[in-house]
Amino acid sequence: MKQSVSRRMWMTSFVGILFFGMAHAEQASVVASFDIGSGSTKMVVSKVDCSNASTITVGNIHQRVCDISVLDEGSAKHSWKNAVRKDSKGYYFDEAELAKGLAVLKKLLDQAKKQNPVRFEAAATSAWRTVSEHPNEKGKSAIAAMKDILGEGSSFQIISAEKEAWLGAISAIKVANVLPKNVLVQDIGGGSQQITVFDSEGNMKLWLGKDYVASEKFTQWVSAQKESRIFEKYPELASGSAMASKKGLHPKTVKKLGWIESGNPNPIGRLEIIEAQAGAEIFVSHAMGKNEKGQSVTLQEAFSDLNLSQYNVVGIGGVLYYSVLPQVQKQMKWNSDVMSFDKIEIEQTLQGLLGYTGLQWDEDKHIWKVEDYSQNVLPNVVLVNAMMDELRLDAYTSIEKVNMAHAQAYLN
Repeated sequence: MKQSVSRRMWMTSFVGILFFGMAHAEQASVVASFDIGSGSTKMVVSKVDCSNASTITVGNIHQRVCDISVLDEGSAKHSWKNAVRKDSKGYYFDEAELAKGLAVLKKLLDQAKKQNPVRFEAAATSAWRTVSEHPNEKGKSAIAAMKDILGEGSSFQIISAEKEAWLGAISAIKVANVLPKNVLVQDIGGGSQQITVFDSEGNMKLWLGKDYVASEKFTQWVSAQKESRIFEKYPELASGSAMASKKGLHPKTVKKLGWIESGNPNPIGRLEIIEAQAGAEIFVSHAMGKNEKGQSVTLQEAFSDLNLSQYNVVGIGGVLYYSVLPQVQKQMKWNSDVMSFDKIEIEQTLQGLLGYTGLQWDEDKHIWKVEDYSQNVLPNVVLVNAMMDELRLDAYTSIEKVNMAHAQAYLN
């Protein structure tokens, strides 16, 4: 049968992915890998051993997967997604935010160098895809600056959503030790979401979403609902010079205002939960994402012929591993080695967030401060719950510590 143009392009892109990093030597080597995500930057330094590499076969693609031993890792918060700007000539990053982001990478790079890696490699995802597709001169300069920070001989790739899905899915299959059949791999990030499904015959299906089915954009929406209510109640806070954060973060102040700061939906009350659930239901059910043929489809359209409740469901990425899973473990009073949860448990976790402030006491400075990523807790839990509803998932079989830094190392 004659292949369509989109199908031929699709297979060509995966041939490129298949040979991702395969030119490197077989002996074990120390490699520093970086995941330049939309909401944070992650670093993994690992000893990569491809001498006994396994092969994962999907259709006519045979992907080599190496063994890795993590020597060091780290991450730092920086919202590349919120730093994206646009003018009449194209996309770019806000100058101040670009400098902050490069400083974050430089700090992680210096940490990685202590392990004497022989190679540095970095993969940038959603926010950088947006800028690189139609960059203006500032956008092009940002890409050049990133390459300069990493240094000569390093690899810097702005990877497609398809490649991000493939790298994550194959790495997840390796780590979870499952076959690429009857398995769904979900990676929710700051700026995009990838769902990769391998059916009973080993055929691959994809759904590549972004914006309101990812953490950063949905968190902004949830926070904006609360912010508008607070401004209506306290008009003086809407001036821009007297935000709630300027009033101090003492719990009494937070309790009085019912608010912590701009861009943050905490503390969480019933109204915040109801609003977030209503928004997530609409966004998830109407979200259009690209399937494996490059067509725009809803989640229901992408997987309508599959009973996903019978599949192994493996969750990867920061939203599931670092945000949602710890909340489930905390609310269910589990040990940290419990790495799965079901639909009932995520719903109980959501209700258990009532009263959550995201504040913690700093013993050194003797002040209350906002925990990193605490503004994402409610939106992330609500988003995962809504995705489980839409996909009719009963449970996550496992949540694995896999990001694009790990994936680059595995697929060397």
